[in-house]
Amino acid sequence: MAITLKQKEKFIDLRSDGISFNSISEKMKISKNTLIKLQLELEDEIKNATYLKYQSIIEKYKLNKINKIESHSKLLEKIILEVEKRNLSELTIKELILLKTKVENDLSSETTVSYITDEAVPDSFNELFTVAKKTLPL
Repeated sequence: MAITLKQKEKFIDLRSDGISFNSISEKMKISKNTLIKLQLELEDEIKNATYLKYQSIIEKYKLNKINKIESHSKLLEKIILEVEKRNLSELTIKELILLKTKVENDLSSETTVSYITDEAVPDSFNELFTVAKKTLPL
């Protein structure tokens, strides 16, 4: 039995959702062996569909890096303002400092950027000069 285009599209959709071959086989009434062969044939399409679904989730829940940085920055600002106005009767200074440190560390991890330079640096393994990739905090 030849697999139709509609069946291939359904297979791509189900596999990109992470559905097992056994479940797809039962749902589509196609043997598991045929589905495994189809997986090899449509591997790129499945990966692309999975990627697009992940991107959709990221956009839906605003999980991109800029939003994380903004969110952490706003939280850090609130913590700093609270520390400045408090008499520390509700929280210990240790608790506030630990919270402040955690948010600063989270923010720091979100603001590390990489860039490529034309700078030649020695490669310690083979002592040749190579173009460097630099990682710097913002």
